[in-house]
Amino acid sequence: MRNYILLGVSIVSGMLAFIVQQKSMVNAKNKRIKLWGKEVTIIGIKAPLAKGHEVSQEDLVKKRTFTKLLTRDPVTRDYTEVMLQNAGDVIGRKLNVDKPQNSTLYWGDFSTTRNKTFADQVNYSAVNNISERYIAVPIDQVSAVAGLIVPGNRVDILATFRFPNDNKSKMDSVTMTILQNVRIVAVGQNTGNLRLDRGKRHGGTSNITIAVTPKEAEFITFISQKSKITLTLRNPKDPFSEKNLQSVNFEYLEQHIKSYQKERNKRETNQ
Repeated sequence: MRNYILLGVSIVSGMLAFIVQQKSMVNAKNKRIKLWGKEVTIIGIKAPLAKGHEVSQEDLVKKRTFTKLLTRDPVTRDYTEVMLQNAGDVIGRKLNVDKPQNSTLYWGDFSTTRNKTFADQVNYSAVNNISERYIAVPIDQVSAVAGLIVPGNRVDILATFRFPNDNKSKMDSVTMTILQNVRIVAVGQNTGNLRLDRGKRHGGTSNITIAVTPKEAEFITFISQKSKITLTLRNPKDPFSEKNLQSVNFEYLEQHIKSYQKERNKRETNQ
């Protein structure tokens, strides 16, 4: 009997020690985030590169760092995304500074003009990432930020659906964010490549081409047939995905519109 009691005490003690250890690890992580910010993946240089060098994918390597240590504008991606997903934004561009080995790659390290675009490096079937697919999405000028979106931009994709309401008595409109930080490959026939685009029309467009994963392509195909798509233009230096998003319908809008304005006023005041 005594042995069973000792065994039970040992098991309970071990469980308590494990719980305390896990709590300590969580607290340490929270303190680290508060002090250093979130851990992110940035893009660095494998070997020394001279000014004027045209960057290739072989020159690049991923590095881990914290957001509060980033004092400039690094070429970065959210750590949940595929490594070097934005390599097409930098490949073929000339450096305007010397870059030592293991240094961080910054947007300011490049010349203001692009010597080669992604389309110069590969044909359209040999996409930059083997995990990527290119898919065309129907869009109008207003939904495409009044025509301001160009190849190479990053966007979020919103969709407005018609759903039955809670009591199934009528249809209700719902808007939600489907995908974030999506790379624009082409706008109509415009790829951003002067050589490949020569002779093509660049007027109003009815579609865009985006780079997605195979699973995302299924989402995009469905929503392009069943909803109205709207794009929001992102800052290229912003690699992060918003976590606290909502689905907006008339009821939600009525309940939260005042709080939206309060948040905006607070944000504008702090700028």
